[in-house]
Order: sequence, then C-alpha cells, then structure tokens
Amino acid sequence: MTTKTVEEHLADPGYTPSIKHAKRLLELIAGDEDTAAKAARALLKLGDAVVPRAVEAFAPATPPLRARLVDLWSDFAQQGVRVEELRALLLATLGDADAKSRRNAVIALAHHEAPEVERALLDYWRSEERSDHRRSVARSLSRVGAEASLALLRVAPIDDPELARACREAVLTLERRAVRAHDSSIDGGAAPERDRALVAHCRKGVEELCRAEFEASWKARVLGPGRVEVSLRRPLGEVFRARTMTWMGFELAPRPIGKRDIAELLAEVITSEEALTVLRRFTRGAVRYRIEWAGAGHRRGATARVVDLVARAQPTLINDPRESTWEVVALERNAQLLVELVPKRLDDPRFAYRVGDVPAASHPTLAAALVRVAGAQANDVVWDPFVGSGMELCERGLAGPYAKLLGRDHDARAVTAAQANLAAAKLARFEVTRGDAFEDAPKGVTLMVTNPPLGNRVGFGENVSEMLERFVGHAARSLAPRGRMVWVSPIPVRTERAAVAAGLRVTYRQRVALPGFDTEIQRYDKP
Repeated sequence: MTTKTVEEHLADPGYTPSIKHAKRLLELIAGDEDTAAKAARALLKLGDAVVPRAVEAFAPATPPLRARLVDLWSDFAQQGVRVEELRALLLATLGDADAKSRRNAVIALAHHEAPEVERALLDYWRSEERSDHRRSVARSLSRVGAEASLALLRVAPIDDPELARACREAVLTLERRAVRAHDSSIDGGAAPERDRALVAHCRKGVEELCRAEFEASWKARVLGPGRVEVSLRRPLGEVFRARTMTWMGFELAPRPIGKRDIAELLAEVITSEEALTVLRRFTRGAVRYRIEWAGAGHRRGATARVVDLVARAQPTLINDPRESTWEVVALERNAQLLVELVPKRLDDPRFAYRVGDVPAASHPTLAAALVRVAGAQANDVVWDPFVGSGMELCERGLAGPYAKLLGRDHDARAVTAAQANLAAAKLARFEVTRGDAFEDAPKGVTLMVTNPPLGNRVGFGENVSEMLERFVGHAARSLAPRGRMVWVSPIPVRTERAAVAAGLRVTYRQRVALPGFDTEIQRYDKP
C-alpha cells in the first residue's frame, strides 16, 4: 500500500494532519498561494503543538516563506493560541529586514489592542516612509489606537491621495470609538430657543388622526401624505403625545441644487447654523450622525465625501453609522435638496408595555389609529377576536375608562403575548382566551376593535377574503345595540357591502398604507 504524500493529503478537505507532517507543511507554506493556504489551514488544526516549530522556522526563512509565517502566527493568535508570545514576535518583526514581513506584522497587530502595540505602530510610522506600509499602519491604528494615534493622523503631512484617504478613515473610526466611550443621547426635556417647526410622520391616510392628537397651541397642520407639521415650543419629548406618529424630524430650509456637487451641498447644510442650532440644542454629549439618502441607495462615494467635508468644517460632528444620535435624511426632489434631522436616541415612552410579540401582530401606532376612530366610552366592553399581541386592547385601555377588555386568538403564543402586554400596561379587567373568532362572542360587546389577518401572512391563504366577509356578519350579530366596530380591511368594497347587508352603518372609511397591502380603516355602527 502506497503512503500518501502530504501534498496528496492536502487535496482532501477533511484532512487532519499529524504532528509528524508539520515540517513538510511549514515548507509548503513557501509554495504557490493555493498550496500555501491549504498548508496553513492544516497547520492551524495542530494548534499549540506546532507553534514552536512555526517560530523556529522563521529565523532561517527567506521570502516568501518569511512573510507567510508572520501571517500564520497571526492566525494562531486570533484563535487564542499563545497570544502574548506571538504578539511579542509580531512586535519584534516590525524591525525585520524583509519589507513584506514587516507589513504583514503591521496588519496582524490590528488584532492586538494593547498600549505597547499602539506605541510600536506609531514608532514604525515615524521610521517607515513607504506609503503602502503607512496605509497599513493607519488601518491598524484605527482598531488599536487611542489619543496618540488621533494626534498623529490628524496632522500628518501627506502627499499620497490613497494614504491621505486611509488616514481620514482611521481618524473617523478613532473619533467614533472615543465618542462611544461617552454619553450621547437626545435630550427630550430640552425645548427650542424659539418656536420651531417639527414634522410628525405617520402612516399615509392617518394624517388627520395624527393632527387631532395635538391641541390648538401646537398649530398642527397636514403638510401632505404621512406628514403633519407642528410648532414646537415645549420640551421635545412632549411630541410623543401623538400615539399615531411613527417618527419625527426637523426639516431644514430646502437648497436649490443647480450645478452644485451634491456632497458639497449636503455638507454645507449639515454644518449650517440652522442645523447646528438644532443639533446642539437637543443633544446630550457629542453629536453622532449618520446619513440616509432617501430613495437613492447607499451612495457610498458621496457619503464618504460628505463625511470628510463635515469633519473638516465641524470636527465636533462625528459620523457614526452604527450608533448614531441623529439621522440626516437627504432627498433630492424638484431640483432641490431637502434635508431632515431625525432624533434617533430619544426615549419613546409610548409603547413601553410592548414586552411580547408574535408574527404579523399590529404595530402600536396603527392600533392607536383604530382606537382614535373608535372613541372611548366608559361602559365599553371591548372585544378583539383577532387579538394577536393585544395592541388594540392595550391602546383602548390607555385611551380612557372602559368596562372590560376581552381578546381571543387561535394561537397560544398570541394569547400569552397579549396577556403579558396588557399586564405591562398596568390595565385591569382584561381576559384573553384561546379560540376561534367565529365562536360565540362574549356577552354585551359594545366595541370591536381589531386588525384581522391580511392576505397570506399568517396562513389563511386564498380564503381570507371570504373569511373577512363572513366575519362582518358575525360581528353584526355579536355587537350590542348602538355598538361599533373598527378594523382594517384589505377588501374595503366587499366588506362595506357585507356590513350594509348585515344591517350596519358604515360611518368611517379611510385608505391607509400598510407594507405590502392596500387597506382601509372602516368603522361600522349598529343601530
């Protein structure tokens, strides 16, 4: 039987080497790139036992083996094998005669965050003038550096454009890390220095309901689909009185684009006095922002230019896509640049009760809209036959006095989630049970408020339309005299017809946008 060579073993993806193969595998590291990669993977399987041999092989090694051994050391260290010993070797290699080995050591040290690593990389920057090596130093410092690295990279005189870009990116990363060590949030208790326009966004079709949630002093007016403008003169957090609002933002004065470079124009807007007044007024700590191009994808090139220009003009504004305090939403429309500053890290107390959830459950802002259409009467016996996670019951309970809150769902998970949410909302006199919506309704129901299954999202398939039409008749029989029902219908013409046929009056209809559905909020009243 012929014994396989190590090279033949490497062709087997499941090959697990023996320590006796280590010498040959280390030699193969010097081969072509494919063979070297396979040999390195095999050596990593040997773990701690082979590290001394990989270290001993370095002294007599010549390129390309020398630099590849440095990469192997790095791989072992990243696996948690002899980390301190290998870190010391990587630091020593910064003085190696082989340029490729030195650069590989610089790259490898990005995985070793320690004060001595930053000092060594800074020293290497000062002694090594090659731009490609300095680019690698800048990238490694962005991961392991601190204040000393920022101080050097901010002012380093650089002629090479690629190196300059690497340094700018490293500075941005280091600034983000520095800022994350300190609090940065939106101050909901801060009020503007003067009346300031704020846009409350809501679902399309819910604008009038949202506007009505603000009393006269807010001067609320509908701007257009999904947008309600209010005059903010109180603390920012008070905007959360609008339970139908999905998000909010400060719209800045539009800028004509003309022949302007869009990145330069957006940077100019972000650093304008108008924007800075808002950002500084409502931010605790450093201002961290991210850029969102509405309807235009990521536009990474333009974003990078904006970030660079903003950093030069206002270094206190820190771009931080991962943990931003503000979102800068930019939209090009009708030859104008429209910019909105959206506060992201602002505590929203409205739906803190939402501790349980199930697939396809209502969003609480939609539930709030249904409840506003329904109104609140102190004698209400409220029934949600498709209770889901209980959002409609929670919102009705918080809207005003009631007699009972009753829910039903065929899914046991929904029953558990709804019970948890109602308890978290500190509501009393509720009961949620498992069962079918078409079973006999509870006695004395005066209000049905629900968001039934829409389409195929929870498995009702093609029969959902027929099911909803039949349910309207069931609701008409279940409601007490002068009772009312409010729900979302994906087949509004058919359900309206079914309601009239069942003896109900259709007293409210409003198209409303839901993801993937063209729906309508409808209210039926029983004589």
